[in-house]
Amino acid sequence: MSGLWIQGFAEQRLGQLEAAISHLKQALETAETSGNIFLRVMSANELGQCYLRQAQWQAALDILESNYTFIVEHNFKRGPFPNAMLRNGLAAAYLIAAEQSKPPERDAWLKKAGQACRLALRWAKFLRPAKPEALRLQGRYVWLKANTAQAQSWWAKSLAEAETLGMPYELGLTHLEIGQRLVDRAHLEQAKSIFARLGAERDLAWVTKLLEHL
Repeated sequence: MSGLWIQGFAEQRLGQLEAAISHLKQALETAETSGNIFLRVMSANELGQCYLRQAQWQAALDILESNYTFIVEHNFKRGPFPNAMLRNGLAAAYLIAAEQSKPPERDAWLKKAGQACRLALRWAKFLRPAKPEALRLQGRYVWLKANTAQAQSWWAKSLAEAETLGMPYELGLTHLEIGQRLVDRAHLEQAKSIFARLGAERDLAWVTKLLEHL
């Protein structure tokens, strides 16, 4: 049962999203049948991340908000890991929704994103591996609020945290974020090198495409 979640987790990071979604749905179904709350929450979190990577923010939001409701209803407080990852997922979904919306919907999504980013940073204090992503998302939030200097500061913190924790995939994602937002070739090249080394084919293809169009 946990093997399905681990497999889906690994496939998501390798960019094998269809396979990841299939395995995570199986893990989620099995967890619900057996009453394994921890696995249920973790599988739903990871499934939401898959949908985010497919730019299906509404599907991601549906499952992540449902997961939050489930956690509240079951008073689930078993460690910070599932809660911190859920907060990061919700923040990412609200940010994507804001980017793909027009006023006044955009402003409403940004308000939700700001609240979610603050909660993500708060939970990351209890789960340090969640911190590089939380910092990166906060940088994206202030970038969308048109504060480039603050965004760069948050992204620099994300890079430093990922370096300290030895989390190369998160490091690559933050380099990608900076390179894409600031149209910075050096950061994109860094991301490309990291993704190539990790075998993260989907991310590698995306950053390669960005570099070709610079």
